Amino acid sequence: AVARSPGGRVLLGAGRHGGRVQVSVLDDGLPADRAVQEAELRDAARLVALHGGTLEVNVRANAGTTVVIRLPEPAAAPAGASVPASAPQPAGQEVREAVKPEIE
Repeated sequence: AVARSPGGRVLLGAGRHGGRVQVSVLDDGLPADRAVQEAELRDAARLVALHGGTLEVNVRANAGTTVVIRLPEPAAAPAGASVPASAPQPAGQEVREAVKPEIE
């Protein structure tokens, strides 16, 4: 999304809905070449499915793409377990960096 949106916007959202965690990515850039897009989405869908989730994509011609990932909520940590905390990030902030995971 970031690579295909130079000068554009990439918005991230996250929340909990019906026992699932939902992460959404919306960009207003141009869609990837169809073959590239299908390969990337196939890899992403496989990774999400391995975690018991679903991936939904809505591509709008010349108007951007929305990707929604839904995953089961993690089970609560056992009493006394230590969970590392991460700094909260404000919702609706633009992202200008991305890490592309290596999927084999």
